Amino acid sequence: MKCIFINLDAASDRRAAVERNFLTFVPSDWHLERFRAVDVAGVTDRKVCGALSPKEIACALSHMDVIRQQQGTAEPCLILEDDVLFGPHSCGTMRDSIAFLEAQGEWDILFPDLCIAQIGMMADLLALRRILMAQGRSRLLDPRGLAFSSATSYILHPRAVTKILGAEPTQWNVPYDLFLRQLVQEGRLRARYIFPFALSLEETSNVSTIQPGSYARTGYIWYLFRRMIWRDGNFEDHLSEIEDLMQTLSAETLAHAHLWAAMADPSFRPK
Repeated sequence: MKCIFINLDAASDRRAAVERNFLTFVPSDWHLERFRAVDVAGVTDRKVCGALSPKEIACALSHMDVIRQQQGTAEPCLILEDDVLFGPHSCGTMRDSIAFLEAQGEWDILFPDLCIAQIGMMADLLALRRILMAQGRSRLLDPRGLAFSSATSYILHPRAVTKILGAEPTQWNVPYDLFLRQLVQEGRLRARYIFPFALSLEETSNVSTIQPGSYARTGYIWYLFRRMIWRDGNFEDHLSEIEDLMQTLSAETLAHAHLWAAMADPSFRPK
């Protein structure tokens, strides 16, 4: 499979991390290519505007340029941002998922990882992960109706290329990942996501190069959840980070957190 990761020239550390991680876990018949990301100067040169910040527009243009390059291809392509993380089960899970989708019928986009921003759904996924991990299985789920985001990784079927390019806005007023979500919610892209997630995020993800600082804490919490719940994740690796978060919470918040924790425990039986 062709794998393309988007990377700014200035982000050489991220490039090295992606390439090192890829060599560790990805078989030789998967091929990694770097795409030089559009920077803020490129946004100015191309005279693209919108309600987004120049960095967010640059991110969107980078993804669209990668997709434009896939016109005329015959095989699915894995598109990545440079904070992606592969693990021992990543490629086998993605390969099996694509084979299943091809056998079942048409599909456009497959997400190996998502950011789910609904507390109730996050609890449901935790319960489902316990079941699937015990069975050594994964499942393909439909993201329609979910408040999801993230374009860290996605696999495009060739037929999706023209659909996305045909929907490209003249001005960028929503982030690229929410643009994809809109196409999925409207039924213009037929989507599935792999669960437990087949890919995750590198530690560099908790220091975003795109999102403003006011969202840093929110992004960090979602990052930790995604790291703990993916196929090769382990909550024990993040206990110190969770403990640091707890130190900043009020007594009232902690009281509710303990109740939610009790409801997330396998011993809890909803009526």
